[in-house]
This record gives sequence, structure tokens and C-alpha cells, in this order.
Amino acid sequence: MHYLKPKTAALLFEDTGAQLPEGADRIQVTAVEYDSRKIKPGSLFFAIPGYKQNGTEFIGDAVSKGAVMVATERFVECDVPMVLCAPIRKVLAEVSAAFYEYPSRSLRVIGVTGTNGKTTVCSMIKAIFDVSGQRTAQLGTLGNIIGDTVEETLNTTPESRELQRLMRKALDSGSDALVLEVSSHSLVMYRTHAVDFDLGVFTNLSSEHLDFHKEMEDYFDSKGILFEQLRDAKKPAVINISDEYGRKLTEMEGLDVISFGHEDHADVFLSDYSLTPESSMITVKTPRGDLEATVNIPGKLNIDNALATVAVGIAFGISFEAIKKGLFSFKAPKGRMQRLDYCQPFQIYIDYAHTPKALDRLLGACKEFTRKRLITLFGCGGDRDRSKRVPMAEAVARYSDLAILTSDNPRTEDPEKILDEVEAGFPEGFEYIRESSREKAIHLALRKAEPGDTLIIAGKGHEEYQIYGNSKQYFSEAEIIEKYLKSGSKEDGSNVC
Repeated sequence: MHYLKPKTAALLFEDTGAQLPEGADRIQVTAVEYDSRKIKPGSLFFAIPGYKQNGTEFIGDAVSKGAVMVATERFVECDVPMVLCAPIRKVLAEVSAAFYEYPSRSLRVIGVTGTNGKTTVCSMIKAIFDVSGQRTAQLGTLGNIIGDTVEETLNTTPESRELQRLMRKALDSGSDALVLEVSSHSLVMYRTHAVDFDLGVFTNLSSEHLDFHKEMEDYFDSKGILFEQLRDAKKPAVINISDEYGRKLTEMEGLDVISFGHEDHADVFLSDYSLTPESSMITVKTPRGDLEATVNIPGKLNIDNALATVAVGIAFGISFEAIKKGLFSFKAPKGRMQRLDYCQPFQIYIDYAHTPKALDRLLGACKEFTRKRLITLFGCGGDRDRSKRVPMAEAVARYSDLAILTSDNPRTEDPEKILDEVEAGFPEGFEYIRESSREKAIHLALRKAEPGDTLIIAGKGHEEYQIYGNSKQYFSEAEIIEKYLKSGSKEDGSNVC
């Protein structure tokens, strides 16, 4: 990263509208922080409210470590100049952008939002951009990928200060473009407020995060924030009009829409496809003619992700050749229809699907290429939206021949009580097995699977942990499956390479 010169507080707050204390033009800021543990001499400390604690409780600690100025929403006695600003997260985003010298203005930035598909669409976009010669960074659930480095991330979308730092790092490392997963939380909390997006993508919307948003309309409105930014900046939006909320979003006055979907009036639409357990072959109608491509990830849900990617490629004028090569060279992200092959005579996929709509899309897609039975192992997270538990069981029962009901991050809830609630969604006569130990449940599913079956391990995807109470314990589904199959645990030994 190039050297960031200290900047005066007056310069950093210049476009925020905040009322600065006298002498702000003489206060030299060497870092912007919202975590008091990271304060160094010369830092500007933002005392933002958290879920459990308020940043104002740590002002004294920040000052003792060398903070030269504090930003807060309410007055607190302290020994350094203070600036009052609200909403403070919005100002944090604006100040962070100024401190890191507005990196998004020099990058081609694509934001992808929606309930399902964000990670896969971002990965596909990166693939076609890379093939076209644009060095592309990717920020999101699987980590922050910049050049050859990968940084772990705590949130789908980083806090605004971290996001601006990562964009500066991407720019300084030689990236031409950056593709970003944009969560509803991040939009409501101003994390992406000061990002200059060049294009946004809307994948779909279904019931999720209602413990945070309370109602679907609130959830939809949060997604709309990104597209208001695009409209105001006169930048295009790629929108799935096969989704009811996508169609609603296209009604936003002044928004430049590039539509995709299965409808023949979409700008980019699917005219034909075929599926195998390994890939999908698609024919897509576009304003530039027909595009035939192979997508190296199975499932009809990933065809939708590919359509979004093709629409992005069309928007940026990327050649058909680069789009085709990108989709063909694309590797499924970890935990997204991740196929495990140890010479077993049945298909195994690990997937992150953990909502009713995601399970419906995933299992419906797998049913199309499953030769015999579809077996689904799944659970529901504790301390999260309980309203999706019964619908998740209903989605599993709709497509599966057998379900293995188990735990998925029970957190502080009783695992057995969670299973009780989920179990109520199974119709009478549906075949399922209940086992709260996820490891035992995986072993059970592997024993039950027969040649020609498809086994879906749903819910955790890339996550390599289970949360019990407030404790996070290492738990790798892929390792458990590999160890079991390589041990020759199937009675006939047919699973051993």
C-alpha cells in the first residue's frame, strides 16, 4: 500500500456537514479507527454504538492510547477535541473514504446483493473479468481476495473503514476492478455509503434476516439503498426479473436497468439448457446475439447466477469469448454446490443453503439430475429467525426421498427443541431420521446413500465450525466425509478409490 500521508481533521470532515471544534485544521490524523484496541498515537476514534456495548464506553481507553480526536453521536467528557455527528456510521464511511483517498473512484466496482447467489455471482464475475485481462479483487463471505492474498472476514460486507482500506489495498496492488458482496445489514449500517459503484446486481429476495429487519418490506427497502445510489450516480443495475422483488425494483424511477431471467422480454434470458451432475450447458439470448456456454457448476440455480454474470459482461462490453472462457474456467466457491468425489458410487454436494428459498432452489435443481434418491441433511441455526424452520422442512420434503434432520449452530438454544420446531414441517408419511449430532448424522447419511443417489449436506457450506452456546468449535464436513469414505466404512467397500 502506498504511504498515506497524515490528513487534517478539517479535510477529513470537509464533506460531512459535521460541526468541527476550533483548531480542526491543525489536528493531524494518522489513522481512522472504531476499535479502541487498535488505537495508535495520532488516531481519530469513532465511538460507534455496537450490539452489546457503545463505543463511548471506550473513549477513555482510546485517548490514553493516543487518539487525537473523538467522533461521537452524543457529548461525552474527554481530554481531546470532539466532533458530534449523526448518523455516526454514515460519517465514518465518508471520513474513511477521504482518509484512504477515495479508492473506489479509481476502481471498477461491482456490488452484488440479494438473499441467495451473491458469493457465486461475485466469483463468476471475477472469472470473466480476469479472463478479459482485468485484474479483479473480490470481497465477501469466503474472504477478501486481493491478488494472491486472502484475508479472512467477519462479515459478508466489511465495516466502512475496513472496506475503504481493502479497496485502497486492491488499487495499490494493481487491481483494475473489484466485486463486492453487499449485504442488507451493510446497506442499512452505511458500510457501503461512500463507495462509488459502477454497477449493481440484484439476484433475488426471500425470507432471511427477519430477526434483524422484522418484515420483508424492510428487508426489500434495505436492498433498495444500493440501487438508489446507482440511480443517483446514473450507473446501471443488473436485475433478475424472474424474481418478484426484482420486478418491483425495476419500477424505481430513473434507474438504468439491464434485466435478466427466464422471461423472453428480459435483456438477457435463458432460451435452452441441459444439466449434468458436474456442469450446465446454456444458450442465452442477449442484445448482442446468442451465447452458448458451459458453466462448470451444476444446478439450475447456478444457471441463474450465470445469467446475471452474462448480463454484467454485456454491460461492460466484455467479449463473448471472454465470458465463455470465464464461465468454463470458473471453479465453484467452497461450500457452494461443492462436489466431493472419493470414487463413491453416489453424488455428494456441500452447500450453504440455509433458507427455505435457497433449499427449494438447490434441491429442485439437484432433483433434475439425480438418477435415484435425493437425500438431504440439514438443520436450522439457533438464536436466528425461527419463522423459517417449518418452511425449510417443507422445502426439503418437497424434493427429498429421505431427510436427515440435525443441528446447525444451535448457539444458546436447546438443539433438541430446535429439531422439534423443524420437524413440525414434515408432512405425514415423509421419511426422515433425526440425529442432533451433526457428525453422527453425516455418518448416517453416508451409510444410507446407495449407488445412483445424490446426497446434499446443506446449511454450513464453507463454514468450518459449529457454535454451541457461545463457543465456536472446529467442524469440517469435508474432512468428516473424506475420513469416513476413505476408511472403507461402507460394508461393500465400494466407496474406496
